[in-house]
Amino acid sequence: MGVLKSALTELLSSLPGGTTRGNEVAKSLGIERTLAWKICKIVQETDPLAAIPFIPGRSGIAILLKAAKRRGVPERALRAVRDALHGIDDLIATHAGDRASLEIMASACSRGQSAHIELGHRRAAFQANSFIWGAQARTQFKAVLVRPADDPQRLDFAALRGLIDLRRLRSDVPWPVARSRVADDADGIARRPYPGEPLEDGPTEGTVVPFLRRFCSHPLPELRRVCRAHGFVDDELPPGPVGNTGAVTCVIGDVCRAAASRYRDSHNRIGALIQPVHTPCEVLLLDQIIQEDTFGRITPEMVVHSLLTTDAHAVTSPHDLPRLPVSGAVQYLGKGLAAMTTRDVPRYVEMAQYVFDRLGWETSRFDVYRLRIEYPPIPTLVVMRHPLPNPPAEAPLSGSEA
Repeated sequence: MGVLKSALTELLSSLPGGTTRGNEVAKSLGIERTLAWKICKIVQETDPLAAIPFIPGRSGIAILLKAAKRRGVPERALRAVRDALHGIDDLIATHAGDRASLEIMASACSRGQSAHIELGHRRAAFQANSFIWGAQARTQFKAVLVRPADDPQRLDFAALRGLIDLRRLRSDVPWPVARSRVADDADGIARRPYPGEPLEDGPTEGTVVPFLRRFCSHPLPELRRVCRAHGFVDDELPPGPVGNTGAVTCVIGDVCRAAASRYRDSHNRIGALIQPVHTPCEVLLLDQIIQEDTFGRITPEMVVHSLLTTDAHAVTSPHDLPRLPVSGAVQYLGKGLAAMTTRDVPRYVEMAQYVFDRLGWETSRFDVYRLRIEYPPIPTLVVMRHPLPNPPAEAPLSGSEA
């Protein structure tokens, strides 16, 4: 790629004015702007691997060389471009087998992997997975509201989660809408049953789905709650009609009292929002909404784990799962409802206000941390995590979270 870059630089410098601007190169050579833009990108790119996707095809190179020869570019410069391209062909034959595979390998190994290229691959995967699995959604979301419990060593939290505009593409497809569990982070063990109480209905049987009815589509989706191994609770949509006329929006929510550790202890070093992603969706939206005196300001990190070779029902702790190189970062948006605005979830601020009112919690005291991923890969676990503080007035615990 370095040889190709040098050869194309020499070719452009042989043109009147020696420009590397796409529009000017197109005008000087009398070629299409897209072809000129690709040539200039190769010349300007500082990372040679990142420039590989811009190499024109054979017909584009033929047009370039013919136009350059017509403009009087020396044969030496034209031959240098041809020789460099033969080197690229050898690279493909030896290491990749085809051009598309080389581009994937190069983008994965690039020093500054192009977010645009990555997004293009994830968008294509969304379309393919929608066909394969027979379902897709506009948005999958989860919001967790966290504050100190009456027992100051533990945490209360409310969890809102669901799928927006979930469409079946085949009528025989059941689909999981949400999964819940409370577990310790050190060993991933669920030491107590999931303690959720529906936000709207109060305590009920554990098999009842805790809908937020006013924010669901109508008629209300027919979800069923299934208790799985390892403490997991799944809410599933049964098979049903396909396409837009059968699309549903499912929003469920519950509150868990004194359900998690606020401070480090023998089983916990980190606090994490963990979201399994199995649904092909355009956007994944995760919010941690934390009362300001719970931890103080934190800096959560994003980790995406692969579930490709793992039975999702058997996952206890994600720490040892393979990581995927997905671009993105958690953002701090500010305090209160104003910071929660989004176009990805209809009536989201109204939904949050409703939950805060039900709980009697003061919205202005809550910090909002958000992770947004377009076309998230599946099957994965997406994690927002941060270190838990040491208990007050105690020496730091030895060891660290792996």
